[in-house]
Amino acid sequence: MRAVREAIFEVLEGSSELGDLAEGGLHWNKAPQGTDPPLVIVTMMSGVRLWTFDGPPLRNQKYLVKGVGNPTQAEDIDDLCLELLTDANLTVEGHSVQLRPLPEEDISYEDQQYGENYQHEGTMYRIVVERAQS
Repeated sequence: MRAVREAIFEVLEGSSELGDLAEGGLHWNKAPQGTDPPLVIVTMMSGVRLWTFDGPPLRNQKYLVKGVGNPTQAEDIDDLCLELLTDANLTVEGHSVQLRPLPEEDISYEDQQYGENYQHEGTMYRIVVERAQS
């Protein structure tokens, strides 16, 4: 759901501190080839429609927000994203947010690209939205 992604990006892009930490920028799904870490990647991991007796369904979605870089950079980015998103009041056009982003799971792994090792540190957030009543 693009509106939720845009709301997450709005919160993260509003932080100059995150911009300083993640010099490689903020990206959806993956960074363009040649983008140097440290950076932030946001990905929707799952989405479930919860049908009610009337009206459109609630959307219960899980997003991964992770920092990529050396271990310290990745951890610092994840910590700041956790702080920013946990306290966020997301504005999702055409929808009302039922819950603030709830951090649920942590991820941590290392991968190798172009002969260099990069650490990925992130958190999965649950976000539930429903269509705003007119």
